[in-house]
Amino acid sequence: MKIFAHRGAPKEAPENTLASIRRALELGVDGIEFDILLTKDKVPVVTHGNNLSVLTNATGYVHEKTFAEISNLDVGRHFGPAFAGHTMPTLTEVLELAKPFEHCQMILELKSQPDLANDAAKQIGGLARDILRPERLLLSSFSLSYLHALKRHHPDLHRAWIV
Repeated sequence: MKIFAHRGAPKEAPENTLASIRRALELGVDGIEFDILLTKDKVPVVTHGNNLSVLTNATGYVHEKTFAEISNLDVGRHFGPAFAGHTMPTLTEVLELAKPFEHCQMILELKSQPDLANDAAKQIGGLARDILRPERLLLSSFSLSYLHALKRHHPDLHRAWIV
């Protein structure tokens, strides 16, 4: 049996944060699934939703803001006072954190954003492959256009359609 952590270890730290991913890695899980969106300046960030008002006290959407505009937003406060003070990590930070944990597979869910399939596939796939070996990666999406773009730009990466 294999154990996969969904958005890290969300019972112990806010989901999709470095603390949550770190804790899942420390627990020795076989894989971690997390969500990725692009900012306006095309920085891949690890967060579940595009709507900033759901997890932060900001308004607007991730794809409408630069990374500098969202980098200090508190995504932990939504989960309660004990989780306050956590920010949205970049994909680079998460993958670098996971790099020494050779046994752990990373499942990157590319969340759909308006007109960003090609940019997201190119940026996220390339960055992931630069940091981790392709066999440690699985890139998934509900969007077939994202998966087709991934295949075009990074045919060597494993892809999965979420249905």
